[in-house]
Amino acid sequence: MGEIQLQTVLDNLNSQIDEHVKQGCTMVGNIQHLTHLPPMHRASLEIITVDRDPKGADVYEQKGGGLSLTAQCLQKFSNAANIVWTSQALLPQSNDQVIHFRVGASRTGIDGSVQNVEKDKEIDLALMQESVAYKYRLKADYLRSGHADPKKFPKDWRVKTESDVEDWINNNTMVEMFDRRKNRMTIAQTGAQMRCVRALLQLKSVYTSQELIHPFIVLKLIFQPDPNNEIDRRWLLENSIGATRSLYPPSASINPSLNAQMTALPLPAPQPIAEGIPALAFTGSDDGEIEPFIPPVRESQP
Repeated sequence: MGEIQLQTVLDNLNSQIDEHVKQGCTMVGNIQHLTHLPPMHRASLEIITVDRDPKGADVYEQKGGGLSLTAQCLQKFSNAANIVWTSQALLPQSNDQVIHFRVGASRTGIDGSVQNVEKDKEIDLALMQESVAYKYRLKADYLRSGHADPKKFPKDWRVKTESDVEDWINNNTMVEMFDRRKNRMTIAQTGAQMRCVRALLQLKSVYTSQELIHPFIVLKLIFQPDPNNEIDRRWLLENSIGATRSLYPPSASINPSLNAQMTALPLPAPQPIAEGIPALAFTGSDDGEIEPFIPPVRESQP
């Protein structure tokens, strides 16, 4: 790509960025303008819309106010930004109730630089069980307060009687914790992955509903050699020859002269910045955080 052509591409991308920012979109990574692209690469704009409804799959409510992005939502950011999972490790613990997971991830920035992070997630099953029980106790108190609408809680309405409150709390806690204990490794790994995504893309842990009205814009670097460019064309040729040579090694008995020529050819250049194949995929939707019980707003009667 020539300098004039490259500048035209950059101007077009910067114009798109400015237009999205004027519309209120959030640029992930605080990128304002592009001034450079690595050789044999192009940039792409990915638009991510977040559903602000806590009943959906993208966000959940925080008790102190605000909305947090779920694992499913962060996976959309991860895919858009070409985040590659590079390592995983289950760290040893003396207490079998504690799971400590570490995940490594990397991302190629729009300037060609490679960003690497490692994040941990530790879950304590005993503390988690206390949090789950507390959540159901708050719900039980709400159901017995007289403010709950039985139409919204048809299965739980029997909790109004005093005698079965503790049984209801214990049974619900046991059912939820059974699933969490069974998936404890996945929960810890997903939590570590979510922290990696937030760190690499500079995403916040909590957003206001107003901040999520407009989409997010992710700039992604894509490996795309230009066959019309002499340098790119030579790289493609060398790599195709190298691949052929590795699959079908030249035989000296067939043509010694050709064998010598093939051997004398330069080996393929090191793989440039490109989209890696993830060693790990997003493992689940649960990061171990207990969503608080927040009483719904009851509609006033006319």
